[in-house]
This record gives sequence, structure tokens and C-alpha cells, in this order.
Amino acid sequence: GMVAHDHKLNAGAIKAVVAGSTVVDFTTGTAPSADVADPSTATAVLGVLELAVEDYLARHRMSRTATLELVAPLWLRGMIRSDLARRTGVMLESVTDAQIDAHFAQRRVRPQYVYDWQDAFVTTGGTGLGGAVALKRWPASVSFLLYAAGTWVRGSKGVISLDAVYDSANLPDNEFIALFSEESYLVAKYGHDSRMYTVPVCPSGPTAAAVPFSCAVAA
Repeated sequence: GMVAHDHKLNAGAIKAVVAGSTVVDFTTGTAPSADVADPSTATAVLGVLELAVEDYLARHRMSRTATLELVAPLWLRGMIRSDLARRTGVMLESVTDAQIDAHFAQRRVRPQYVYDWQDAFVTTGGTGLGGAVALKRWPASVSFLLYAAGTWVRGSKGVISLDAVYDSANLPDNEFIALFSEESYLVAKYGHDSRMYTVPVCPSGPTAAAVPFSCAVAA
């Protein structure tokens, strides 16, 4: 029960950050960016992220060594792995979490993979990852948040926790209150700029075509 309580709070905090972020949607428009023309998950996400980081740093004249915060659904790393594993010359079991995270670190981003966003726990009807019906394919798009460290601050109020508390009158009948939970929290935007990017994705693993090579000497 307390785990469900924590997930509910987590979903509420993420929802507040999403509501306070500028939406940048690459799934709409008649002339999509070249980064998402062929929406391989890795190339689309990392391509858009590269542009997003450069744009954010330039907008705020930040240091070139500054690291931005990225928040993405927990399943994105698995989808990127599935995409990279399908590339020519890549063994299925060779794509590690560290290798995936290194792609983000190279772009000066610290990724955070979270539950309770873009999954069945928070979507209408409980559809999506983690739902009652087993999925047969990955989502067609993914959203991620990007902002400078310290842009968002989460506060909480003191909470009193009671455990194994029984009413003496109910003890003879073995009756008790199962659970009641309540908590006060705040999500405040201290920084100036928070953005949410939405990108079309597909773990298809395409790469550029190989170039034929021959050592034959022309006559």
C-alpha cells in the first residue's frame, strides 16, 4: 500500500513538471527534422537531444561543460537497447546500460529513468507499458524532459506515520483499518526554462548502407 502511495506522489510531481514545461513536438508538422525522418529510436532520440542541448545552452549562454537534467520513462533505455541490438555488426547481448548512458553523458546530459510517466499506471484506461494487456510492440513516440539542474525543486511537509495501530474494541473480532495515507508536497519551478520534447521512435536499427570495396586492379 505504501509503495502505491509513493507512486501516486511520484506521478503527481512529474505531472506538475510536465505542465510547467514548454512543449517541443517532433511528431507533428509537414517537414520533420532530418533527425526523425527515419525514426530509429537511438538516432531519433539522440539526434533531437543533441539539438536540444545545443539550443538550451546557447539560449542561456551556459558553460560548454554544463550538464543538463533529462527525465525519461523507464522503458526508454530498453527500447534504445532493442534498436541498437538490431544494427549490423552489433551482438544482441553486447549493449549494456552503461553503453546506453554513455551516449547521454557524451552529450552533457544526466538521464533519469522514471516510473509513473507514459505507462499504464497513469494513462487513461491503464493502457501502455505495464498494463493488464501484454504489449506486442513498443510505443510509436516518446517524450523526455530537459532542464538545467535546480530548475525544479520538490518540497514536502512533515508526515506522521503510524503502524500496527489497533482499536481495542475491535481486537476481539480481529478487525482493523487496512490503510489510510495522506501527504503534503510541493513542486516549485525555480529556474527559467524547462522543455518537454516528443519524438517519433521505432527500434528498427537502421544504419547507413555499406560501401562495396574491391582490391581488383583495372586493366
